[in-house]
Amino acid sequence: MAKVFVLNAHSRQGLVSIRCLGARGLDVTAGSSRRYNAGKHSRYTDRFVAHPSPVDAPEALLRAVEAELRRSEYDMLLPINEATVEIVVRHRHRFEKHTALPFL
Repeated sequence: MAKVFVLNAHSRQGLVSIRCLGARGLDVTAGSSRRYNAGKHSRYTDRFVAHPSPVDAPEALLRAVEAELRRSEYDMLLPINEATVEIVVRHRHRFEKHTALPFL
């Protein structure tokens, strides 16, 4: 079964992504820098990972996401909002050796 690591689980778009992927049978790990969020408690979330804020601590976020990708094998990393998309795209070389990204 495919595994996807969705960042920004606290956002509406993150929750929609989690629901869509989970409803199609994918294993979804929700990641967020916020302690309380709907994505964490979705019935489609198999696991939750807290990570640093992409705005306040971008380098710490990079290290945390890389560590999670090494710990667990994911088929895709899915950043949702502008801050995480920018960081992931700018540092894609750090992630592409561990998983697929939804960007060309």
